[in-house]
Amino acid sequence: MSSGRFVPSTSLPQLRWTRAVWLLVVSVSAGCGGGGLIPALPVAPGADQVDAESVDARIILIGDGGEVSDRRDQVLATLVTEVGFAPTKTAVVFLGDNVYDDGLTPPNGTPDQRELLRVQLAAAAGAAHVIMLPGNHDWYSGGAGLRAQEAFVESYGANATFLPDSAGCPGPDAVHVASTALLVILDTEWIIREGAGTDSINYRAACPGETTAGAMAELKRIVDGEQTRQVFVVAHHPLRTVGRHLCHQWYRKIIRCGPGDIPHERNVAMRSAIEGALSENPPFMYAAGHDHSLQLFKSDTPGKARYMMVSGSVTKATGVSTADGLVYAENASGFMTVDLLDGGRRQLLRVVQPGGTVRFSCWLDQGCRN
Repeated sequence: MSSGRFVPSTSLPQLRWTRAVWLLVVSVSAGCGGGGLIPALPVAPGADQVDAESVDARIILIGDGGEVSDRRDQVLATLVTEVGFAPTKTAVVFLGDNVYDDGLTPPNGTPDQRELLRVQLAAAAGAAHVIMLPGNHDWYSGGAGLRAQEAFVESYGANATFLPDSAGCPGPDAVHVASTALLVILDTEWIIREGAGTDSINYRAACPGETTAGAMAELKRIVDGEQTRQVFVVAHHPLRTVGRHLCHQWYRKIIRCGPGDIPHERNVAMRSAIEGALSENPPFMYAAGHDHSLQLFKSDTPGKARYMMVSGSVTKATGVSTADGLVYAENASGFMTVDLLDGGRRQLLRVVQPGGTVRFSCWLDQGCRN
């Protein structure tokens, strides 16, 4: 692409689709045309006037960073700067797939695997909270590999945690960020594996006696009990996506949809369980990685999270399409931040790309009507 933006290495039919929907999504999100191949996207009024003193909490959502690449190094260098803006008020959530391809080999991982974790943790080290949660690739080492990853993360520093607690369990666990945000962490891969009905990669041995029903009851209890903070439910798998894991019908002719893809019955069951638990008191935001792109959805439907995001493009970026409720989507590297101001009543979302470029921003409390 003449813009210099990343286009994934793939088969020609998929490449054509990626380029076509790139133009569609960016032009729709921008609400304007012209100005070259990739037009400028909206920037929230007043966003450049937000300073560290006025921010109550900063939530940084970043995913799928477990692979060596120049792209990863550029994104993580930018993460250092974003953490440095208000470190004592910042929580960094790594949304899974922290070690490609097969997680951390027990008992302690290889030097290369440990280095994959170390560089991510180092980039976030100044934050008040550094949270890593597991993705499907982290699970490929089984429950023992997850416990090895947990041990490494939590030996890194007092502010670093691997959640859900007791690696290999579904959670949820809750983390308060200042007085304005509540993070609720789920292991969605565990839920998907339970749906297989077999001991897939020792998920049962990793957390004996746990069930999806029990985890969902606890999720409901936590969310229902929060009255003052903005609630962010964070996990590896998205509830909505317009990326590759949507597994379009045409794509199914190339590769079979797996449990990590939206149409798969176990994925459907996982999403149905989570949405059911959240339906009476839906959270402010559900955030995930898994798809290698940057996406933001808004919903006005009762019983649904107000916003859903995908932020899984640290090391690679793949194509996006369009859908109802989609505010922004791009097959680009980077991550998203949410700044909470005025006691959490105002929320500024920013899409940050390598070098600190703010590709898109909007006031969530105003419905992203820039």
